[in-house]
Amino acid sequence: MASESNRNGSTLVVLPRLSVPKVLWMADLRSTALPNWNRMGISENIITQNRAQSLTRLLKSLSNAYYLGDEIPITFNMDSKVDEPTLKLVNSFNWQHGPKILRRRIIQEGLILAVSEIFFPKQWREFYVYMNMRFTEDAKQNPVQIPKSRTNGWQASWKKFLIDMIYLRGYVSLYPNFPDQASFSTNHMEPGAHISAKDNVVRHDKSDFEVPLLNEDFKNFLPNGKLPPASKLPSLNLFNQSVSLKGLKAAGAKLGQDVLGCNPTEGYLRIARDFNITILLLDWEKIDHGIS
Repeated sequence: MASESNRNGSTLVVLPRLSVPKVLWMADLRSTALPNWNRMGISENIITQNRAQSLTRLLKSLSNAYYLGDEIPITFNMDSKVDEPTLKLVNSFNWQHGPKILRRRIIQEGLILAVSEIFFPKQWREFYVYMNMRFTEDAKQNPVQIPKSRTNGWQASWKKFLIDMIYLRGYVSLYPNFPDQASFSTNHMEPGAHISAKDNVVRHDKSDFEVPLLNEDFKNFLPNGKLPPASKLPSLNLFNQSVSLKGLKAAGAKLGQDVLGCNPTEGYLRIARDFNITILLLDWEKIDHGIS
């Protein structure tokens, strides 16, 4: 797939003929988005060790996905205790959508300590500045206490600071809500480092984790085949209560009154200039608005 810009400013997106029925949603994109069609890159990174059967199922799913002719590199990150069946599977696997990269760790790494979300650059850069502010202030003198939130007891988790910022700014995440809790992925509840581990005393009910997979184009579930405007979507607060977007922002603004104001140091200003974003929770009377 390729995109070309003509002298008159129009953009030509070249598609394989068989791809056309699968990209009819392209007509809903803004014209300003088309020049960026090929700027986004996707790669697949797999962490594996000793579950060859589960890995086989995952690789089958990835191989059957439709990538519109794009090149998709795949990387296998094998931990130091990888078993022989997994090694054989990874080495023999034929990936037809791009390069295959194999990595084997010398030191045992284990599982990553976070789930995977998508962050758009603007908010992620904003969070970077926010983290710098929180870490450079005395936590006892500059508390952020979301009423009745479990995060109030967290000390070292970066996600606590992210939740704090999201609450203060009135930000939201977009979650799918398809019939029967159908989803793009599910947890098969197979034995591993968490589920059925020897030291894990928590009882896991499979029905709480495993959900049906979505096997058809989700566009069919959208009103008139289109995603409604954000203002029309139901929104929930941190405590699973229905609140308007304005209500979320109002709650964050109210809490913001209890946050210790800070005088921006040169370090804060430099970070903001480098990332071209607005500093959070500052006394705007004291700084140059030209930073934003």
